[in-house]
Amino acid sequence: MAKRHVLLALVLATFLVPLWASQTVQVLQDLRPEVKKKLPAGYSAEGLTYSFQNQGLSISATPLTPLAREAYYAKKGLKDPFADATPAAGYIFFLIRIENRQKTDMLYFSPGAVMFGDMNPIDEVAMYQLFYRLPEANAKLDAAGRSFFLRDLHLPPGLWIERLMVFQYDDPYPTKKINLALTSILLGGEGLDVDFPFIAKFKREKVE
Repeated sequence: MAKRHVLLALVLATFLVPLWASQTVQVLQDLRPEVKKKLPAGYSAEGLTYSFQNQGLSISATPLTPLAREAYYAKKGLKDPFADATPAAGYIFFLIRIENRQKTDMLYFSPGAVMFGDMNPIDEVAMYQLFYRLPEANAKLDAAGRSFFLRDLHLPPGLWIERLMVFQYDDPYPTKKINLALTSILLGGEGLDVDFPFIAKFKREKVE
């Protein structure tokens, strides 16, 4: 009887160890604007880019593939601090472009108020925690500081800025439609919220 219990335990261990050693994650395969026949006034969608424009400002959001992100950093002459991240990490990157089209008023924008679904972007503190113990930590943090929206923005009239935002998706039950809400934009004493709905496609993958 004892030998039978030992044999059963060995058989169970053979099947259970691989389950403990791996996990299933949702990996983003595609992300693009939800295209409707008639978009709200001021909104437009072209390719992967969603845009909003009025007399005072223009703002756009483009999800970046790994190749597009590589091209972005090559253009800036910087090394991508997330170059070693795997798809299973769940990072989702956006290129955000904001232009203040006013002639007199400052534009104020708070990245910490942005939401992608129920996710906030990785902020300055979280970015530091990601990299400070890694090799080349100072170079990674410097590149992140030069390329991401990490602090509140005060954009003078007539100028534009283009930087990244990164979110981390860890929901085991993927959502098909995810809204990117750029809120708390202040211009000329008035607040503005811009909503960009995106359609996401995920694939279940096992990772060790």
